[in-house]
Formats: sequence, structure tokens, C-alpha cells
Amino acid sequence: MTIIFNSRKKLKIMVLLFGDDQKLKTSSKLIMMILQQKKIATISEIQDYSKLSRRTIMNCIRDLRNLGLIEIQVCLSDTRKRFYCLKII
Repeated sequence: MTIIFNSRKKLKIMVLLFGDDQKLKTSSKLIMMILQQKKIATISEIQDYSKLSRRTIMNCIRDLRNLGLIEIQVCLSDTRKRFYCLKII
């Protein structure tokens, strides 16, 4: 899977995805790549694309949120549902 980044803002994300950064696990990098392609996704959509367990995805989302790389948005029509997207740096 090849992702081409055109802007300088996304350069930091590319370094985190493909660099020698030891802070991110491989599953976290996979979730970042999925969010890069889909722009916004729910847990079930991430699970369908990645084939990771729900627990792994939730742990990765927690780590990515603590690093300030993703945002969590609440669906206004159903407050139980959450949307995940990359934070613009």
C-alpha cells in the first residue's frame, strides 16, 4: 500500500508512520494509515479494514490520542457512536 503525501503538514505523520519512531506499535501505524485513507471512521470500520480485535484498536486509539495524533468526535444523532480522524498538525 503506497500513500503519497503532498503537503508539509502531513510530513510529520509520514515520519511517524515510516520512520524509526519507537513510540508507535505496528497496529497503531496501521490504524493511522486507515484513517489517512478514509479521513474519518468508526471502530467497526477500522476493525473491518484492519482485521484487528476491538481491544487492540481501542488500546491503539488511546495511545494515538495521548500522543495528540487523532481526534475523537461524538455523533450528534447517536451519542454512543464515536468517529475517529487524524488531527491536523
